[in-house]
Amino acid sequence: MYYRCTVHPNTVGSWGFCLLCTLLSSNLLWASYSYMVPLKDTCQLSACPSCNWLEEGSTRSILSWYDSEQALLKSKWKTLESTLLIAQQNKELDRLIELLIEREALQRQRVLLEGEFKDRILQLRFKRSIEMLKLLYEKILSMDHHFAGMKAHEDISNLSNPQFYPEFRSYQTRLEERAKKKHLIPFSPFLQSNPYLAAAISIFSLLHSTAEASDKEQDQVKCILDFTVGMHQNLQTIYHELTFLRDANQALLADCEQLFTDCSKTVGYHLPFSYCREQDDWENLFQKLTTLFAKGATSDRTPSNGEYFSIQIEKNRMALQFSIDRVASFTERYTQFVQQGTEYYKKFSRILGGYHPSPVCAPMAPAAFTELKTDIQTTLEKFKTAYQIPEIQGSKLKEMRYGFPDN
Repeated sequence: MYYRCTVHPNTVGSWGFCLLCTLLSSNLLWASYSYMVPLKDTCQLSACPSCNWLEEGSTRSILSWYDSEQALLKSKWKTLESTLLIAQQNKELDRLIELLIEREALQRQRVLLEGEFKDRILQLRFKRSIEMLKLLYEKILSMDHHFAGMKAHEDISNLSNPQFYPEFRSYQTRLEERAKKKHLIPFSPFLQSNPYLAAAISIFSLLHSTAEASDKEQDQVKCILDFTVGMHQNLQTIYHELTFLRDANQALLADCEQLFTDCSKTVGYHLPFSYCREQDDWENLFQKLTTLFAKGATSDRTPSNGEYFSIQIEKNRMALQFSIDRVASFTERYTQFVQQGTEYYKKFSRILGGYHPSPVCAPMAPAAFTELKTDIQTTLEKFKTAYQIPEIQGSKLKEMRYGFPDN
């Protein structure tokens, strides 16, 4: 039931129709809106902190609420139009003025309903953007743990160094001992530490059979040299590109944390991502989002503050929209990084698969090399499946951008 307007005249004389036209074209009707809004409808707007639509967290619940409220307003509008027609036919001028004021108030409620619907969708989109950041952070953190704990990454540079292998070091020791026996100049620390010179000296000694070593040991050294010399450049390429991916992933992780901080500030939440994640403080964050609009809506619906669409409310909307856009851009950046990582690991797999040792050296392939191939292939599968999230390019992204998922 609407409250009776306190500003319309109690009596209308013979000039009633002129007064009626004047009311329709003046601001007198607008001055009566705040006195005519039903208490029920007011509570259902976001000014009511007890409304739990955001906690329900679904577009379907918002649409259901909107359809229900819209149907109620349409029903009231239809009834009011019928009553207004009867008043016009009966020339009940006093009643006609009251009904026209009520109709304008009802039209105002339609505007409020549309604004409230858009605000709820906007808040839901912001919530989805925070959830998107949570999801991306966990994936980026998983990649970071992978890069940090990748033993093969630490061994890649060693794989191309012949001195990494015990058989080669033993052979080099024999060469040094023989040089001492013949009073030759001993190997300097520089020669011993430089893989290129060490390999060259060893190849030279093998060609001239200067080492007192068995055929099996010499075969082992030959296989080590064959692998390290042939794969040195490729392994160094893998090493440096893996380092690039690891550093880029760490930068992505830091940017994700900073983006959360920037977005959460828009709703008055000033705690870092680490705290919110560890303490599971998401409910507090989303409550601040609800409160942000509730405070603005409550103050702006008072008669003294005039229009509902105040400057502060518009600033809040713009801040939320900007945060959502930034998360969408970050989502695209994550997707590009995963695609880039996938291509890099495909390249690594091709490089490692291109090494074909001779039948003699095949059984002597370094164990670390086999582990590296396995690790590269496993990570490639992760980039294709675990890190590649179709939802962030489909339903999740759509709901975050527009408020409506695919289904």
